[in-house]
Formats: sequence, structure tokens, C-alpha cells
Amino acid sequence: MKKIIHLVVVSLAVITFSACDKIEGPTRENNNSGVVIGDKIVIDGDTITFPENTSPASSHVLVEDYTGHLCGSCPPAGIQLNDSMRAAFGDQLVVISVHSGQFADVCPTALDCPPAAPAGAFTVDYRTSVGNAWTTKFGVSANPIGMVNRSGYPSSHKKTFSTWKTTAQGELNNAPSAKMDISLNYDIVSRKLKAGVKTEMVQAYNGTIKLQMVVVEDSIISWQQWYSHVPTLVPDFIHHNVLRASMNGDFGDTLSVSTNTNVGEKLFKGYFSTLASNWDYTKCKVIAFIYDADTYKVIQVVEKRIY
Repeated sequence: MKKIIHLVVVSLAVITFSACDKIEGPTRENNNSGVVIGDKIVIDGDTITFPENTSPASSHVLVEDYTGHLCGSCPPAGIQLNDSMRAAFGDQLVVISVHSGQFADVCPTALDCPPAAPAGAFTVDYRTSVGNAWTTKFGVSANPIGMVNRSGYPSSHKKTFSTWKTTAQGELNNAPSAKMDISLNYDIVSRKLKAGVKTEMVQAYNGTIKLQMVVVEDSIISWQQWYSHVPTLVPDFIHHNVLRASMNGDFGDTLSVSTNTNVGEKLFKGYFSTLASNWDYTKCKVIAFIYDADTYKVIQVVEKRIY
């Protein structure tokens, strides 16, 4: 059996993985969590290990871009993320593009389907159950709009893309609260993904921490409406970091049974899932982030390519 195994070491403050769900994809497996044994995780018969990591922790920032292929005003937001902000922040920037709302609807029945759209255009559905749940929870009703580490919830968390870069820089100026290692095991035949995460607290934290794990697919070439662009209907637009599924529910899992985590405390979790057949696994990533259960503020985030 051919297998691809990857290990990533990055800064973060939590762990967990769960199912890989998509509207036309598979559903979350029952009892898909791993069993923690010391500093290892046994996931569906495979043992995930974590080599010693002596590198210093560093901060990362999560930007959620709420978008849609029928949103003609959305491409400039994506370009800022993937050009200007990526150049400025490098791997410290983690992006999730959430296709949701009426501008993510599909043609020919979508209310915003362009009259000039040719047959077969805008027919791929990038909406997900987790993306829809986030959209409802955070009150996203217009595109493009985004959140930066979900800071400011519940009153000032929704931000226009002109403010994303400055807000992200402010978040990165904060000292990291945790350090995380992710270990991935992907089988290209069964398409089963097994992921373990080790989190070591760099700072003590008072509050309930939750972990969210999702799968995104990068560089999907598909249709996009783009105002003030020639052509307005772009058949080969590159969609980056498209949210495909959650691995552990719409709002993740509680990381620790205690509401107080201490400096040096290590936490382990792991899950398995199966990638849908229509996802290109060579372009998929696992993104993990931890957040405060009460404020929804993201404490740390990291991503790792499956392949």
C-alpha cells in the first residue's frame, strides 16, 4: 500500500482532527478519533508520533475570507491576501476562503447568475456545512467580508479587506501562546487521512480552549465573476484555500478538560477522515486552529499540506 507521511512543526496552541466532509463528498466517520498513549496517538490502527521539537514558538494569524464565485467585488480581496499579505507575512499567514451565501449559489438557478454566463459556468458548488454554520454564527451577510483571528467578536469581528493587513500585523505582534506539531498520514489508494496534533503551551491560559481542524483545497481553477475586469466572467480564475470540510464538527472539540492550562502542558489529539474523490489531494491542506470557547478569539493557527 502506497503511503505518504508528512510531519510539520509549527507554532500553535491546540490539537485535533476529524472528518473530511463536503456537500457531495463523504460524511464524517463515526468514532473517528484517535487514542492517546503517552506522547503517541493511535488512529485507526496507525501510530502517529512526534519527534522532539526544540524550535521556538512563533505567532501565526488566521484570515477568513467570506466569498463566492458570483461575487464580482470579491477578487480584489483574494488578490490582496495571496499577493500583498502573503509577501508581507509569508508562512505566518493562514487563509481560509469560505464560499457561502447567495453569491456562492450555483447557476443556472442562482439569483445572481449572470445572464451572459455560458452553459456549464458557475455550476460547481463550493459551499460546505461548516462554512454555512460559520456564516450564520458570525452574521456574515455580505461579500467580501472577513475576520482576522475572529478578533472583536461579537461586535467588531467583521472587517472589510482594506483593513485585513493592518489587523493581521497587530495580531502577529502578540507573543505566541502555544507551540504545535502536526503529523499527517495519507493513503493515496484509500484516500484516508489520519492526523495527529501535539500542542505545548508556551503561556498559561485561563479559559476553555477549543480546537478546530479543517481541510482546504488550494489553486482550484474555475469560474469567477469579476467586475471592472476584462473579461467580467473569468473561466480560469484561481481560487485559493477553498474550505472543503471540517474534520471535527462545525465548531471543533474542547482541547482540555481543564479551564486552566499551564506553561509546558502538552495536549494530544488525532482524527481520521476520507477525502472526497473530486478533491485533488496534492493541493489539499489541513488547517488547525485553537480558539477561546467564550470569545471565539483565535489563539493560534497552523497549516500543513497533505502531499
